[in-house]
Amino acid sequence: MARPKSTIKKTTTSKKAVRRGRPPLKKKATRKTPVKRKARATKKKATAKKKVSATVLMRGIRQDARTKLKAIKDELKKAKDELKAAEKREGGLLKLLAAKEKAVASYAAKWQEKAMKAISKPVKRRRRRKAK
Repeated sequence: MARPKSTIKKTTTSKKAVRRGRPPLKKKATRKTPVKRKARATKKKATAKKKVSATVLMRGIRQDARTKLKAIKDELKKAKDELKAAEKREGGLLKLLAAKEKAVASYAAKWQEKAMKAISKPVKRRRRRKAK
């Protein structure tokens, strides 16, 4: 964890002299120079404005994405409903065609049977009635 930087710069004295056994140098009065705060403040404000604008921008982007997603979901629901209706119609048509084929086959069989009976009957001579 980094220590917070102080706003006042301090000058440091040489510690090498103390280590070698020399008498310590007299400490000079520490120079207090205030760090330029105005530049920092303007930078902070600029970045704060950027952050706010980025936040607002992201909020707008999210809202647009939500709107588009909702529209896509509605379209998907409509497409699913149409598909369901089409499948229902297809099932009904398949049943109808099956019933039609069955009816046509049944009628054709009956008709053919009648026609064959008519053909296969021996031709009978009709007797004329005697005149009275």
